[in-house]
Amino acid sequence: RFETVAFIQTTDFAELHADTFGTQPFIIVFEVPNPNRTLIRLENVSVDIDGARILRDIDLAIDRGDHTGIVGANGSGKSTLLALLAGLRWPAPGSGRRSYDFGAGPEFDAVSARRRIALLGHELQDRYIARGWNFRALDIVRSGLTRSDIPRRQRTEQQDRLARDQLDRLGLAASAERRFFELSRGTQRRVLIARSLAFAPDALLLDEPASGLDAESRTALESMLQQAAAGTLIVVASHRVDELPALVTRRLRIDRGRLKALDSGEIGPPEAAETGTSAQTGTRTETGAHPDTLISLEGVDVFLGGRRILSDIDWTLNSGENWP
Repeated sequence: RFETVAFIQTTDFAELHADTFGTQPFIIVFEVPNPNRTLIRLENVSVDIDGARILRDIDLAIDRGDHTGIVGANGSGKSTLLALLAGLRWPAPGSGRRSYDFGAGPEFDAVSARRRIALLGHELQDRYIARGWNFRALDIVRSGLTRSDIPRRQRTEQQDRLARDQLDRLGLAASAERRFFELSRGTQRRVLIARSLAFAPDALLLDEPASGLDAESRTALESMLQQAAAGTLIVVASHRVDELPALVTRRLRIDRGRLKALDSGEIGPPEAAETGTSAQTGTRTETGAHPDTLISLEGVDVFLGGRRILSDIDWTLNSGENWP
């Protein structure tokens, strides 16, 4: 009956639009993603920023169901590695190659990656606070459907329904009508994660999601990520091993831009840089066997004039210690 029929092969219905082919008939071949397929692969990749080598000779393959935790001190290269995985940073010329496979075979550019991988750090939460973006949680999640920082004025009933369903699925239904500044810091972060998941990404990359949260907020975050992991690859970077969610199936350590496996039996940070003492802050000397903690900072950000000047500060001062 028809002279031409278009065949479409896809792994994501969100890529299809009703007006894509006008009145031309088409057949959709929907491919179910293979859970064992390698989604992201790095082969001997290095990254330079402003002439400095930040990542060195990274070899890494992440399968769709391979939820991964990456541990490292501040400045070790965690955030740069996440940006590289998300397609927001490029390998240094001649250093190796990066590839993705979203179901149609290997891709060596980052065009699809930017559409199908979500990366969330503290920057967006800080931007909401600094710029006074006091939107409803529902509207914030709705903005994830259009991949915009803030909600668009034009909205549809379908978008509202999808956003409400997302909040309900992730245990945030009670916060739907509340404004961003009315929420606790932990709930703010979970709302922004729900926003990142709204467009159903293949992978969600989180930079220090548990930093600065209390025990109750961390428990709620853990439950939310467990729910999200059923359909999305989760990669979490943290400076503390005990802040990695229980869902991770592989733990890696990054140190001075080099990546290595973390021993499965290791339950705490073995290096001084992980406990609050780093090359930037000097070496501490303890004079007491069981010192009392005088000052403790965990994941602290400091703002001055609406601008963040210190980020994710972890530091403990105990009685009997001397710091240069």
